[in-house]
Amino acid sequence: MIMTVGTVAVLISAAITDVRRGRIPNILVIILILFQTVFLLISQAVLNKPLLSGSEILHRILAAAVVFMFLYPFFKIGGLGAGDVKLLTVTVLSVTSPIYFLMAVFAIGAFVSVIKIIFKKPVNDRGQRIVHMALPILAGYCVVSLPLWH
Repeated sequence: MIMTVGTVAVLISAAITDVRRGRIPNILVIILILFQTVFLLISQAVLNKPLLSGSEILHRILAAAVVFMFLYPFFKIGGLGAGDVKLLTVTVLSVTSPIYFLMAVFAIGAFVSVIKIIFKKPVNDRGQRIVHMALPILAGYCVVSLPLWH
């Protein structure tokens, strides 16, 4: 539960920064990686019972690598920002079901995009429609990770 609350706190900060400034600072991604790593190490040392087995950690790393390889082309063509790709990749490391998380993120992102296009027509300096993906990442994480939903 502590890891979930910490992750939600960092994702809230990323969402606020993304909406206000239009970018996600690398420091938030680094904080999320460090928080997850330190928490897993502390759980091993203090509780003497790892939260994740070696195979579970490997599966999460592989899922994050696949997500990054899938999203990187979208960054290259301007469909996603670099911070969005990094934040989504790192957040995949902390969810138990990456596929449900990604489905939730993209469904929420699509909904937010349609609403913004209808009401606000957001366009960046290159004439591309923009959506701040940190908010759908936060919502998707909450949908699949918070115990009150299960």
